[in-house]
Amino acid sequence: MSFYHRTAREISRATGEPVPTVLKPGKGFWRPVPDPEEGDWLADYDEDGQTYKQFVEDASDCLSEEENKKTIYLCAIGDAEDSLMEKLMTYTKIFFGAPTVLLPPVKISVEEISSSSTTTTKGKKRGSSSSSAKTKYNMFMDIPLPPNPKTKAKKKTTPSSASSSSSSSTRSTRSSSSSSSSSSSSSSSSSSSFSSSFSSSSSTLTKRVRISCRKGLDHEHLQAQIGQVLEATEHMVPHDAFCVMCIAPHIDFYEDEEDLFVAGWAGFNTAVFSLARYDDAFLQGP
Repeated sequence: MSFYHRTAREISRATGEPVPTVLKPGKGFWRPVPDPEEGDWLADYDEDGQTYKQFVEDASDCLSEEENKKTIYLCAIGDAEDSLMEKLMTYTKIFFGAPTVLLPPVKISVEEISSSSTTTTKGKKRGSSSSSAKTKYNMFMDIPLPPNPKTKAKKKTTPSSASSSSSSSTRSTRSSSSSSSSSSSSSSSSSSSFSSSFSSSSSTLTKRVRISCRKGLDHEHLQAQIGQVLEATEHMVPHDAFCVMCIAPHIDFYEDEEDLFVAGWAGFNTAVFSLARYDDAFLQGP
């Protein structure tokens, strides 16, 4: 059965009587669904539809009464406009009917690593060598940690086993803070071994985590390895949290090397999502 526009009678049956306030048509709201185009979900899949009563019954099974009292936390990764995060917080609170709080943002820094490698070209009698430089990057995220009343804030450095990588190439490093155009991660796989350190800024304890990154396949911005980002967010979950949702307005993600991009990932009680590709200017260059 192909897509068709519902009749007024069918719509009335779906909304029920009296029509709930949230479903009453208003200026600019609840316009008719347009005819689906090629590639649209409704062009490929038949949907039976759902009444408002069915929606409410299904939604009530999602959260228990105890879980509904828990807090949804939102957190920006990198630069984010205050107005954007405040609007997301307000919408989330209204939509889910649960307490919603903004966490301190995850601050980003990027380290540029220039690696010079030597290649040998074989000739008839003797080989000649030439050197070329390839720029790589490390990305660091300062993850805000939740307050723990049982543990005093500490300042300590905890290097991981992977904090130093072996390489025969000569490296010169330069630190720079990330901008909306270069905010992402360092190069490598999803088995996220990262170096980390703890620091206390004002009253917020943070954990610095190194994330793999690369240059995008279809743009010049850096992309963060999303599996490592998701794992890092597990450190920031407060004890009363239902979940922590991290929004990256200007950061693109990837998982496997062949990925063009990954929009978002969710774990047990944390999730990360990128808004970068909703900005038309993002793909036009840094």
